[in-house]
Amino acid sequence: MTATSTLHDILLSTGKMVLLQFNSQGKLESISPAGANFYGWIDSNLDKFNLTNHFLNQNEISAETFREMLKSDSQKERLLSWQTPDGETTPPLPVTWLRPGESGNEGIAALVKLERNSAASKNDFMDKILQQQAHFLPGFIHNLNTPLGTMFGRAELLRFKYPDLADLGEIIDTGYQLQQTISGFNKKINRERYQETIDISINQFLEESKTHLRSDLFFKHHVECQLNLSDELPPYSGSYAALSGLFMEAYLFLHRFVDEDKNYQGSVRSSTEAGTILIDFEITGESANLPNGAGKITLETGKANKPNDDAAEYGLDLNFFHTCLTHLPGKLSLDLGEENLSFQISLYSQ
Repeated sequence: MTATSTLHDILLSTGKMVLLQFNSQGKLESISPAGANFYGWIDSNLDKFNLTNHFLNQNEISAETFREMLKSDSQKERLLSWQTPDGETTPPLPVTWLRPGESGNEGIAALVKLERNSAASKNDFMDKILQQQAHFLPGFIHNLNTPLGTMFGRAELLRFKYPDLADLGEIIDTGYQLQQTISGFNKKINRERYQETIDISINQFLEESKTHLRSDLFFKHHVECQLNLSDELPPYSGSYAALSGLFMEAYLFLHRFVDEDKNYQGSVRSSTEAGTILIDFEITGESANLPNGAGKITLETGKANKPNDDAAEYGLDLNFFHTCLTHLPGKLSLDLGEENLSFQISLYSQ
């Protein structure tokens, strides 16, 4: 070990960082400082690391997007996750990608900070996020048990139906459905644990949110929801936790004014207007238990809004909404109508 490499390792250790060095073919060659353990990745198993499986897929980045990112955004710090050798997902970590030559080697390199600069992890804002997660957990478990029951039931039938394997396709499809449910929930919960700004695909967020809403059994069984997503949205960076919190809390507020025994039509839309990204959620059908003077309520970043007291009594958490909007410059509009419940999130360009 040279004096230069020793100093290099000391600087990385002091800064609580690791440097992942890749060769020109994208194979992970080394981890610095010497002897470092990066979430289970150590010198003896580096040959098992696959850049696509253990990094790109975890962050839903295509190979083409990654190449463009290296060209245009090299040395820009991003919050990104990695997959461990055991198949677990790390929390989002600050990562700076270095182009060939920038780290002193021919291949690319990733400089990863092991400790994030974060505000207090336990506060009212994150408590609300956890409350939302708890709300959906019973439905989530229900959604796991139902396909599992189908799988095992069909498996029992197959014992008596040889050589008839007509039900095998349904078992496979149900297993895939279960896999998708678990994977989507895991990604969502992992991203919601942290408040920092990351790149967010709004359309992907809405697809995941619609799937997650099916863990609310009223939504699953009584709302026929359509997605209408624009392919012209500009790139967006913000707090995933705040965006998810804003969307789910707005939904839970509207949920207070539905009749859970009736069926509704729903829609989730994305669009853009003068650089502002618009997210629209709507439930159409007969409302119930509307507060006195119900109508439109608007909350906006940096403005003190005072909706009527009746609306607040029915569960409008102003503090939480405003906290979300400090992390996401924008506006939230809620509309309580007798035949229509809706909200719109406006995300301002930053």
